[in-house]
Amino acid sequence: MSFFIAAVAAQAAPPQVVQVHTNTSDIRELLWDGQVLWAATGGGLEAWSEDGRLLAHATIELPTTDLVDVAYTDTLVVTTGELGSARWDEQTGAFVPAVAPAMSWRTMAVEVRSEGLVIGEDTLALGCPVLDVAVAEDIRIACLFTSFVYDGEELVEVGIPATAAHPEGWGLRGGGVITDDAGRIGAVPGAVTSLEKVGDAWFIGTEDGLYLLENSLERLTPDGQICGNFITGADRFRGELVVTTFQDGACRFDGESWHPIEGLPGRLVNDVVVHGESAWMATSHGLARWDGDSVEVITEGASGRGRPGLQHDVVTALASGERLWMSDLLGPVSVDEGYWRRHRFSVFGTSYQAVAACGPEAWVASEDAGVSHWSGRRWSHHDGSTGLPDDWVMAVACTEGEAWAGTYRDGVWRWDGRSWTAVETPDDWILSLAIAEEGLYVGTLGGLFLVGDETVTIEVLDPRVHQLSVTEEELFVGTEGGLTTYMR
Repeated sequence: MSFFIAAVAAQAAPPQVVQVHTNTSDIRELLWDGQVLWAATGGGLEAWSEDGRLLAHATIELPTTDLVDVAYTDTLVVTTGELGSARWDEQTGAFVPAVAPAMSWRTMAVEVRSEGLVIGEDTLALGCPVLDVAVAEDIRIACLFTSFVYDGEELVEVGIPATAAHPEGWGLRGGGVITDDAGRIGAVPGAVTSLEKVGDAWFIGTEDGLYLLENSLERLTPDGQICGNFITGADRFRGELVVTTFQDGACRFDGESWHPIEGLPGRLVNDVVVHGESAWMATSHGLARWDGDSVEVITEGASGRGRPGLQHDVVTALASGERLWMSDLLGPVSVDEGYWRRHRFSVFGTSYQAVAACGPEAWVASEDAGVSHWSGRRWSHHDGSTGLPDDWVMAVACTEGEAWAGTYRDGVWRWDGRSWTAVETPDDWILSLAIAEEGLYVGTLGGLFLVGDETVTIEVLDPRVHQLSVTEEELFVGTEGGLTTYMR
């Protein structure tokens, strides 16, 4: 496997990729192949030496960084949650689609199913969710509430509430690592997800990083990583990159390390945009205004006309034009030089999901009423009755006098000021849009594309592209597997 390590460690990134940011704290599976410890994480595949040195970290080379398993037969195979498996092909120096190898025990295939553990033609009904299986002389099964050992004839319940299994021990949800008779091997912060033993040293995978336990406990996973992998927003604020995530709050990158942004009203943050002297963040519990030092939260309600206040506490998207625009679940809100205006009763529908601003204009998209357009003076509305194929619109982008609507399953449609026409895209399930001089960036459930004179496929960390934002020089791409920065 030295060829793979050298290829990933030395491989030059594609010319357009400037930086890749993923979080590898969530360890899903560990594998010792006799030379290298492999770690399948929520942020890619890591290769570690037996003394705890990081040898390589594969990200954009994978079908997704959101891995659930790693195995080795005649070559390395990674498995994802929804996108199948891929094996390392030494001839091409790349991962290619593959079928995940089944576990094998005494020449019989071992498979985890909803009804239990299937071994050859027999099924072991366990009555609990299988979290981990270790195959050696016997089969050891971690079942969260209990654990089992199967020797081919008898299934014995050990009774340890285990989250990880190893031939010499069990990992616990509370961070403990113990033997069959509950003797203490060690303890780590966070729930144990996987165990490997190399000589006298234990490598312990957890939901909060990879640990090496030998004479002492050492956390191997690097500090200062991006706060999460499901990216919902990105923008630059005072020279630093600020991102928001679906479940892990928001953080800022100072060029060397990521730091959490404290004081937000919740960890579900849907978007970020810089407008004026502040970075504004859309959260599930209100709008957060961050000045670089402290956070102010604006919620539903207002003390008077023109005063700060939302129509609903769930804020879904943000945009910066001549005004600051936001959409909450009930409709758009605008802020013009400190004057707040709530437009709920000027638009149709509910569950607004996206907003775009271009000069004095704005476009907002909903799940049940198409899109609405603010001309700078008044609202107009577009849906299935006026040329769009569907009322469910997931994304919008605009320039003055022109707009694009990304629908749930019917592709992208362009408004030229008079009518809607379809834009040909490789995938019709649209998640995000961004317009730039070079063309229209289209984020879909199946990848990222630049649509112009030709359609170009762009490498991404994960095909589910939820966030696109463009600056004068950069393109930020947020996926369910991390963030990539491209030079335009």
